[in-house]
Amino acid sequence: VDTEHVRAMPDEVRRRALARVPFGRFATCNEIAAVVAFLCSADASYLTGASIHVDGAMRLNDLTLGREDPDRAQTAERSGSP
Repeated sequence: VDTEHVRAMPDEVRRRALARVPFGRFATCNEIAAVVAFLCSADASYLTGASIHVDGAMRLNDLTLGREDPDRAQTAERSGSP
């Protein structure tokens, strides 16, 4: 989330974090608040047990769609894991 704390991070750290976000930017506080407001509203009254990812599609980076994940393979190679 684009906050003062995040903006205070070193540029390289922010750049690496943004590289993992397909949207190419951090969420705004208003975007997070809009999700919370929806969840607190009557419009969400039938929603139960749901995980809602407000992450700019970052979670999609963890999907390999059946392909080998090159990052995971390199990590396993370094650690000696299969």
